[in-house]
Amino acid sequence: MSRDNSNNEFALVPHPSQELAAARITEIRVVAEMVEASLALARESAISPANLNALVRDALKIYRPSKGMTPENVRAFGLFRQAAVGGNREGQYWTGSIYGTGDGAKRDAAQSFAWLRLAAEQGVRSAQCLVGVSYFNGTGVTRDHVQALNWLRKAHEGGDSLATWCIGVCYRDGLAVAQDYAQAFIWFRKAAETGHAQAQTSVGNCYGKEQGVARDWVAAVDWYRKAAEQGEATGQFNLGLYYHHGMGVPGDLMEAYKWYRLAADQGDQRAERELKALERLMSRSELERATALYRNCKYGKPTTDARHGLAAD
Repeated sequence: MSRDNSNNEFALVPHPSQELAAARITEIRVVAEMVEASLALARESAISPANLNALVRDALKIYRPSKGMTPENVRAFGLFRQAAVGGNREGQYWTGSIYGTGDGAKRDAAQSFAWLRLAAEQGVRSAQCLVGVSYFNGTGVTRDHVQALNWLRKAHEGGDSLATWCIGVCYRDGLAVAQDYAQAFIWFRKAAETGHAQAQTSVGNCYGKEQGVARDWVAAVDWYRKAAEQGEATGQFNLGLYYHHGMGVPGDLMEAYKWYRLAADQGDQRAERELKALERLMSRSELERATALYRNCKYGKPTTDARHGLAAD
């Protein structure tokens, strides 16, 4: 996935079509070899299903995502992989996931895809979604938007909200289907109503840009706020933008400053630029109050209202 500046959100990136038929043959061969290796090793190890589940449980007790190559994560990966080799679908999912993130093993896109595909074939919906995303982005496998959409639909049917949002992106960008903003809005709304933050930002964008639904800045603000309060950076930036320009909400430079700065903390360069522009417009006292408002929101110190000096409820 990559940033799509025109839509202010993540997008699946299309690329020119390639020799997909040959790639599928290679991919099927790789997956078949992985399956056979798993079955052969499982027969040799003769670990019972209950013991394989126990390996996964033990690994989950010590595994910490986003912590990199810690001793605990390396050990967890070993347990996950042992379960995966024995045919355990959760072990296969976590093995593929770790090969993708590097949290316990060296990153290997091909290995990641192969193990995720095994888990996906066994019905693990998160794996089905990641397989779909891998097909779209060409991560560990040749790009194939049709295969991607097929796997995303499987994951959606299992209740995966990320997959639901990704299907909306397909319709928005015309990937494997004809571009259809109305359909995109329907899929975004489905995912947003489950609490998916990126989908909530996408719904806000639809209302703000009149894509698939009538323009409604008030509704856009409502959905951006839902995403922003979950920490979604683009939702925070867009909410700041609407406060800045008084779109769907009374103009409020201090609220704009707060949301811009929260987005900038996550590396949003647009927010950083808007912050500099705001700082030139605000007086010193306004900037001090805006900074206090931001800190109260970020660090959760509900002492007094940063702008008005009133006791917080």
